[in-house]
Amino acid sequence: MSNDIDFSQYTIEELLDAKSNIDAVSYPDNYKKLIAELEFRKEQVKEYCDTQKALQFSIAEKRVKNYWLSTNYCCYCDNRSFDIQTPV
Repeated sequence: MSNDIDFSQYTIEELLDAKSNIDAVSYPDNYKKLIAELEFRKEQVKEYCDTQKALQFSIAEKRVKNYWLSTNYCCYCDNRSFDIQTPV
């Protein structure tokens, strides 16, 4: 039985996961093939990583906004008892 893996069929996410989990000492040939596939698709890997970073930033940004919206704190004037006043 062959231990060779066809990394060309993997998604970028699967390739990056495999890189994190592969035992390069036990499977040096597969490790070399994995690295070669990542290098071959380096533009796709970069796009994927950029997208993931933007997504993570967006999630963090939403959490911060939700936190500030849930408090009565005005980040512009540093007034901790900021309440929206309705005109009389």
